[in-house]
Amino acid sequence: MTNPNTPQEGATLTLPIGQKAITQDISRDFSLPDYQPEIKRLLRINAYPSPPRTTATRDQMQLDGTIDYLVLYTGNDNKLYCAPLSADYALSLPLTDTTSPLHSNWESWVGDEPVCTCHITPTSTTGRVTAPRRLSIKCHITADVKAYATCPTGISPHAITTPTEVLTHTTPSLKLLRTTTPLITLQDDMILTPTEEAHTRVVCAEGVVMVHETTPASNAVACSGEVMLKLLLAKETTDESEQILVSQRKIPFVQTLELAGLAPSDSAVTHGTCAQMSVTFEEGKLHTEVGMVLEVVGQSNLPTAYVKDLYATTHHTQATYATHPTEMALLCQSGNFTLSDSVSLSDVGIPATAQVVDVSITATPQALQQNKGKYLLTGTCDVHLLLQQGQEYTTQTLTLPFRYGFEPRTTLPDLPDDGVVMSGRVQALTCRGRMDGERLGIDAEMSVALRLTLPSTITTLADVSIGEQVTRPRGEYVICFPTAGETLWDVAKKYHAPLTTLSLANGLTCATSPDTQNSLDEVKYLIV
Repeated sequence: MTNPNTPQEGATLTLPIGQKAITQDISRDFSLPDYQPEIKRLLRINAYPSPPRTTATRDQMQLDGTIDYLVLYTGNDNKLYCAPLSADYALSLPLTDTTSPLHSNWESWVGDEPVCTCHITPTSTTGRVTAPRRLSIKCHITADVKAYATCPTGISPHAITTPTEVLTHTTPSLKLLRTTTPLITLQDDMILTPTEEAHTRVVCAEGVVMVHETTPASNAVACSGEVMLKLLLAKETTDESEQILVSQRKIPFVQTLELAGLAPSDSAVTHGTCAQMSVTFEEGKLHTEVGMVLEVVGQSNLPTAYVKDLYATTHHTQATYATHPTEMALLCQSGNFTLSDSVSLSDVGIPATAQVVDVSITATPQALQQNKGKYLLTGTCDVHLLLQQGQEYTTQTLTLPFRYGFEPRTTLPDLPDDGVVMSGRVQALTCRGRMDGERLGIDAEMSVALRLTLPSTITTLADVSIGEQVTRPRGEYVICFPTAGETLWDVAKKYHAPLTTLSLANGLTCATSPDTQNSLDEVKYLIV
């Protein structure tokens, strides 16, 4: 027979409910405003995706945001110009793939809307001029998307009236939090002399967010850092040509963001992007306004007990189990390092007479290794060069490796060599190129924002049926000889014996966890 009492849901854990690497082409046609010079030749298009806004249904996670472009080109006068443009993107993470090992988790997530982490990388951006002031841009992006939700992990034994023995385990349950800010406006003023103001033209402005500190508090996080502002300025020369100069500026910021559920003991990391930049001349100064968006991800572990197994001591019991992928929070950490490398000009096809006008870098982290508590992050940097030879501008891209070694700021448990999962961003704060004889030198200051977790699995009791009553002949002793690998729990469950009674009858100290492999060490037989 089946117990008429339906078991209630047991413990809930934060579990991954969907994961996918999404690739997508974002294509759009643009028309430049009338005040923007016509395009003679496209040189470079930099793409900057904003952190996505997320919404969830039972079937999918929706992610949407904007990609800001800086289009560098030469006009009909062979001078350098830049057009800031933007396009919307929309991604979806399906939550209905029944072949996925995560499928059983999202069928019944409860509570608040799932938390979604997403790292969007523009892998290639191309443009095509279709008219003097029209162009088409296609940006190929890769988005590593993962969704987490609070899910029931089994049943509760409290509704079963039949006497039972319950095996509970405690696991670290991931607590994951995320928030993004609305657009935050920052300002900077660069003082100019009347001569500089009269003969200076702003080609373009770019900004990179460097977060120095992320300090968790109660339901909030305090962030401080700087926007590293880079201005390309064109200055007139006596022969009516222009000289391109690079001006580096720093705009400090301090922000406190609300993040419900965050505790001071949690770990958090902040990433930022810049958008909607404007530069104007105002009474002897160059006034810059920068729009900044911050994204904060916080995490910690909550010890949570769940039911691993259950049996009735008076009735036959049929149990079914479910295995769930879980994650344990390790750390959130940011830092910075210096990239310094050089290549032969002949190897990369750059003439020795060329001059480096500007350098931008796109970094891609690839692997994380650990050894004796230290970590090494490796990856590649695509170095985009803007070159000038005579009055002609050209571009060149080369790839360099990077290595970043660090020690965790918090003590971590012993970890498997290949088990840590990394979610991270690496970006260049400042970079420059220098001609050194027959070689090109690249120097850059790089920032790193990392979140590390350790994946695992847990097996929980999914359901139980109570059958016929167990019959025990009076006055009969049963002697059990445990086989190799059997635990105290295995024997007690096999014979429907109460754990305490079985332990006392055999002079055993009641094990903290009766299913541990050493629970029957040196025990040759048991009286059941």
